[in-house]
Order: sequence, then structure tokens, then C-alpha cells
Amino acid sequence: MRTILLAALVALGISPVIADTSRPIVDAHIHYSHDTWDVLPPPEAVKLLRQAGVKKAFVSSSSDDGTQMLYKAAPDLIVPVLRPYRTRGEIGTWVRDLSIIAHVQSRLAVNTYAGIGLFDGQVPDITTILNTTLVKSLYDDTKKVIWPKT
Repeated sequence: MRTILLAALVALGISPVIADTSRPIVDAHIHYSHDTWDVLPPPEAVKLLRQAGVKKAFVSSSSDDGTQMLYKAAPDLIVPVLRPYRTRGEIGTWVRDLSIIAHVQSRLAVNTYAGIGLFDGQVPDITTILNTTLVKSLYDDTKKVIWPKT
């Protein structure tokens, strides 16, 4: 049956797609938040990612401690991303919460990050995000980025 199907596809000019296993798998959106840590401890989470063939995993968490635990367990695998809020409850309110600035700055001072995000869809529009005091605090008066530090 498979031979007939393959012959039919070729006759129609349709090439069957064969997965290219030589390309690395990069997962660009993983959350490792507080409700996962006990169920799937960092060593087990890293083991699962490696077994799945993932070569890099961009991770953000609520709280950021989850990201840091995974990064500590596998710095060659985990690409840490800092969420601009501390808990899931702040997803829709962080843009109006000035205490977030100190939170983000304190995390940036002691940890390594490849980026800052996830800017969830609950925020009304991107202009609101871009105009937040937090985002503006990442630039100096000449509009040069002061984070990440070079």
C-alpha cells in the first residue's frame, strides 16, 4: 500500500517530504514556571529536552527562578529570557507597575539573559509596551541601549 501511495504521489509530481534530521531543533518558546518545578525537576526537564533532540531552548518563567534553575542545570542548552513580570497575575498589569523596573534591573544585575520578553497579548498594544518606563529605562538619554551591557 505504501509503495502504491508513493508511486501515486510521484506520478502527480508531488515529492514526499522527508525530515531533515541534520538541522538542529531550537524551541523558541518554553515556560518553566513555579507549577512545573515539583512535577518535573530541572534534571528531568533537561533530560526530556535532550531526548527530544532539542539543541537550544529559549526559556522564560514566572517566577524567573525556574529559568535560572534550568540554565544552571544546562547552560549549553538553555537560553534564558527574562519576563518583565514576576507572576502570571501581572501579565496584564506590569506595564503600569513601576515596581517592575526595580525587579527587572535587579535580575539583570545578577543573571545572564539573551533577551527580555514575553510581552503577552493581554497588553492592549505594542505602543503601550514601548512607552513603559521599564523599556525606557533600558536606554540612556542619547537613545543608546544600556542593556545588555557590552
